[in-house]
Amino acid sequence: MSEAIYVFTLAAFFGTIIAVFAIRYTSLNRQAKARLDNDESYRELAARATQSQAETAIALGAVNATLGELRTRIAGLEKVLREVE
Repeated sequence: MSEAIYVFTLAAFFGTIIAVFAIRYTSLNRQAKARLDNDESYRELAARATQSQAETAIALGAVNATLGELRTRIAGLEKVLREVE
């Protein structure tokens, strides 16, 4: 076997190994970046959900207050109607 073929074979072998590790590193790097972006999206979604829950709780409190006023008024009307009968 000539020396040139031997060197070429070794270079191809080690080059393939290095290429495989480089591709694997790039793949893992991209996966980590995608996972980080996905996690950030979930954080934003959770923040928006929390804000929506707070707004809904405030609106529910206002509705409950209005409902309490209406119950008081209806009770007064029922009392007046009973007195009239």
